Amino acid sequence: QTDVDGLISSGGGALEFITEGGNTGIAIKGRNPANYGDIGEGAVDLSYSTSASTTRGATGDYSIVAGINNTAGLNSLVSGGNNTGGSYSLVAGNNNTGGSYSLVFGFNNSTGNSSLILGNFNTGGNFSLVSGINNFAPSYAESTLGMYGTDYTPNSTTTYNANDRLFNLGNGINGTSKSDALTVYKSGNATLNGDLTV
Repeated sequence: QTDVDGLISSGGGALEFITEGGNTGIAIKGRNPANYGDIGEGAVDLSYSTSASTTRGATGDYSIVAGINNTAGLNSLVSGGNNTGGSYSLVAGNNNTGGSYSLVFGFNNSTGNSSLILGNFNTGGNFSLVSGINNFAPSYAESTLGMYGTDYTPNSTTTYNANDRLFNLGNGINGTSKSDALTVYKSGNATLNGDLTV
């Protein structure tokens, strides 16, 4: 444990080494420990927690957290506000939840494991890809793009099912007028909403 350019020290630095729950990491000096979970081993916590919590902060080993009211899992990076990142995830923006091995950027998104979400108000399952606004990819390994696509209850969230969507392209107007321009199912069948000119 050494001073890094005067930032980390027992004297006047802005950061300090702390040990909690048997783990040692780096945190903002003088933070209120009642507002954070125990720091992870080798973690760096540059976040601010506004109220009592046992989960917020860089609680995962070797994680990095910045921003406000964020939580980071093992080997993850979380920034922005009110975000939660699973293990080996990267989450940025506001009000996002990323599963393990996931990338989430934007506002009010939620995803399962091994997924990528870009945009706002999107929901993805495991191994999903979702981009745009207010789209849903709840089945296993489903991709959705566009805006205000329809939601549905998948047959499986953990394995292949021929009747679940593989790809969906939303073309809705708003949250109360949702529609899809194109839906391709895992069986290979497809539904086109509109005319097809080749």
